[in-house]
Amino acid sequence: MKKPLESHLPSPPALDSIITEYLREQHARCPNPVTTCPPFSLFTPHRCPEPKQRRQAPHSFTSRLASRLLYPKHGGVDRGCLDRHLIFSRFRPMSVFHEGDGDESGFTCCAFSARERFLMLGTCTGHLKLYNVFSGEEEASYTCHTSAITHLEPSKDGKLLLTSASWSVPLSALWSMGSVFTLGHSFEDDHYVEFSRLCQDRVIGTKDQVAHIYDIQTGQKIQTLSDPALANHYKRNCATFNPSDDLVLNDGVMWDRNIFDLSTDTRDCYLAVIENQDTMSLDTVCRLYEVGRHKLAEEGEDDEDQEEDPDDSSDSDDDDDDDDDDDDDDEDEIDIGEVARLLANHRDAENDIDDSDEEFSLGDSDSSDSSGDTDTSDLEDELLRSLGGD
Repeated sequence: MKKPLESHLPSPPALDSIITEYLREQHARCPNPVTTCPPFSLFTPHRCPEPKQRRQAPHSFTSRLASRLLYPKHGGVDRGCLDRHLIFSRFRPMSVFHEGDGDESGFTCCAFSARERFLMLGTCTGHLKLYNVFSGEEEASYTCHTSAITHLEPSKDGKLLLTSASWSVPLSALWSMGSVFTLGHSFEDDHYVEFSRLCQDRVIGTKDQVAHIYDIQTGQKIQTLSDPALANHYKRNCATFNPSDDLVLNDGVMWDRNIFDLSTDTRDCYLAVIENQDTMSLDTVCRLYEVGRHKLAEEGEDDEDQEEDPDDSSDSDDDDDDDDDDDDDDEDEIDIGEVARLLANHRDAENDIDDSDEEFSLGDSDSSDSSGDTDTSDLEDELLRSLGGD
């Protein structure tokens, strides 16, 4: 009786069928499932490869670098992501720093020391901690503020340190890191401070849209840079110097800190500037600069005169031409009158010759004809001489 009952009991599932069903469920959850699946693994979750776009960046860095000639803007889709993945994959973790012995840490900002032997870390409680980069041990701890430290900046020589806090007074401070860690100057209203770039003898602080420049030796405020009409009202405004310390960028406005005031004349020919005598002192002088626009104005006037002169010269030339034409007309009239006079004299001479010819015989007619020809030739010569002389 037992054998028939045992024949109807279901057989337990095999391990192969369990794994197959598990992998099928993973494949069904893929956002882009494919027919030809890659090899499955029990140690890593299954995921079908994403479909590639037409301009998808290749996985090879050499190919991505060469594809920039075809796609100069990005080098292909997801090129930036692949480049970052390549860079961060080369990072090798050295050590992990914790505040105190517990696992909870409240580090808010960091900076390396001038000689890069120590790592300075600011905490949310306002403490400054120095850790040895090579050993990972905590070397020193100082209390700078009563709120979280938001910014750290050591000087190039490593003797000074600037710190900024979130809300406690003073918001920023300058510390001396000599044999004893002491407070040098405090900047109560500036939520961000930094050193000048070229010569670190100045400190620039930022309070909302206003920038203040301080002298490190005295701690006095020597200049304020602000213009409500030009301000952009950035929420995280941080004023900074340029590499030569001549210009300051504050709230999206570029300032020349050596110029205090300037003015131009009504014709914009001269510029008066109140500026520092030199970068090391606070003495100011007024310098007058020639802008050069009056030269352009003079050149424009000369061009106008030259444009008017050709008209005058053309008018004078026309007048001269008219005078010459009148003179030619007069000369022509004089020549015609002279010719008429000569012709009248010739007619009178011919009449006299005709009267004298009546007294001669017919046999002398040839001689009279020849004399008439001679008189005609003499008249032509006289006409030519008169015309040539005129």
